[in-house]
Amino acid sequence: MRSVPVEYFQVRWSGKVTLTRLFWLDMLTIATALNLFFAFVSLLMMAKRVDWPWILAVHAVILPYNIFLVFSVWRHAHTRIWMKVVSAIWLVVVAVV
Repeated sequence: MRSVPVEYFQVRWSGKVTLTRLFWLDMLTIATALNLFFAFVSLLMMAKRVDWPWILAVHAVILPYNIFLVFSVWRHAHTRIWMKVVSAIWLVVVAVV
């Protein structure tokens, strides 16, 4: 029996989750909310004059998950080209903001 986190990543990587859930819910809704949260925490840390390496670490902690979601969208069998473009633009935006 696999653990829940392992199964979560495996079903997305293998394309066993619906593209609607992966693209709209997981990436554009949940991951965007997580990115906004970490960006807000980074801004609070800047206001408190925390050292830059810590601020960048908090801001970048979500980046591997973002990359995973984008590649999962690209690997899905039913992905349309516009979804690949939107997911690439989304990754750039959330990495910068």
